[in-house]
Amino acid sequence: MNHHDLSLPHHRLHVWELSLSLIRLVHDVEISDAECRGEARSAAKSCGRNIAEAAGRRSSADKRRVFSIARGEVGECVAAVEMARAIGACAAGDAQAVVTLGSRIAAMLWRLG
Repeated sequence: MNHHDLSLPHHRLHVWELSLSLIRLVHDVEISDAECRGEARSAAKSCGRNIAEAAGRRSSADKRRVFSIARGEVGECVAAVEMARAIGACAAGDAQAVVTLGSRIAAMLWRLG
């Protein structure tokens, strides 16, 4: 995507790009437990959607509220992968990659929210 073509507020946020990386990562990670896999993927996508929604909000309080929801979603995503790792349904290295990226996103969202 060409940065000159970006027209929506979330396109200007680095955390948006990282959320897309998290979505791709979670979809690439092999999680044999269907429930953990579904929860991780759903929460990763919800995080991204909430980042986009928050960026488009006009009031500061509304932005903070929705960025906070996105932070909760990234926590849910990471927890689902950690649970998968705990039951042997996911490789340790894959789980650590999700934790690392998720933690970075959560820290950025903390500052935004």
